[in-house]
Amino acid sequence: MNLRTVIVSHMVAQPQVGSAHTRYALEPQGEALFHGLGVGYEEGETGIGNYSTAIVEWPDGRVESVVVDRIRFVTPSATPRVAPPNPTPPEGYQILLPGEGVTWKKGDLWCGWDGDWHDISRWAGLFVVGVGARPDRRV
Repeated sequence: MNLRTVIVSHMVAQPQVGSAHTRYALEPQGEALFHGLGVGYEEGETGIGNYSTAIVEWPDGRVESVVVDRIRFVTPSATPRVAPPNPTPPEGYQILLPGEGVTWKKGDLWCGWDGDWHDISRWAGLFVVGVGARPDRRV
């Protein structure tokens, strides 16, 4: 499972000089790994209020549930995922373009974003987009 990196911010009080008011602002606290979404709640005089949270893991191993509007996903610095322009299937296979009426079968291959060919049976149940290959029975 590939976890994405997020910048987590917390609300920090900023006292206003010459005023009795305190201003609150989001300040970045650091990078963490995003594990998924969760739900938080608060009880008030009028009942319970739910809100969405992000479950993050800090570098020291602590796990925290953070309000979702306080995280920002970091753009991966790796090369963008681009499908290979003209994938060449392995010997004995013919190109199979997915579309209406195409059903993937055991033994078919799928060309991943990395340009490698993968056995489609490992991806059973997933919606696969991209170029595939089927054994060419005529070879």
